[in-house]
Amino acid sequence: MVNKLPRLRRPRNFHVRVIQYEADHALDGHESQEAAQTQLLPYHSLVLLIVFVIKDELRRETLQYSRENLEKEPQIMELRNQCRIIRTSELATAQEKLNELEKRKRSSSSTLLVLFFINHKAMNQVDEECEALQEKFLEKEIDTSPFVHKYKNLRTTYHKRALNHLSAKTSTMC
Repeated sequence: MVNKLPRLRRPRNFHVRVIQYEADHALDGHESQEAAQTQLLPYHSLVLLIVFVIKDELRRETLQYSRENLEKEPQIMELRNQCRIIRTSELATAQEKLNELEKRKRSSSSTLLVLFFINHKAMNQVDEECEALQEKFLEKEIDTSPFVHKYKNLRTTYHKRALNHLSAKTSTMC
């Protein structure tokens, strides 16, 4: 199994730099520049040269990116501050709305609870009146026609209140 090395991106003007480096360093022991350009570096020197050139190019790019980042630092800080201000103000507004809604819920819940118990008490009172009317009818204290009329009205009132009671009960459960 052959391991493949990843391909490195060559810096711009890579070949020109290698040739120029060879030419500059070959002139030390030679009389002419033409002779220096024809002589090649040994393999390990060429590899080291390539590594140094790539390292130098990466260092320059890193410095350039660092400078660009430093130039953008005040803008980044300003945007962070703006975000923090917006987040804080929106949070405060949302918190106020939540507190107001919770207060309204508590007040309406307590009002509904009071109305719920009043309605329940009135419903029981109508039911007791119906039972008392039945007793009067069974003891022949009241005639059939007035009994039916009063009983029908009381039961209608009772069932309306029972529906209101059931409605209030289910709406508070949601």
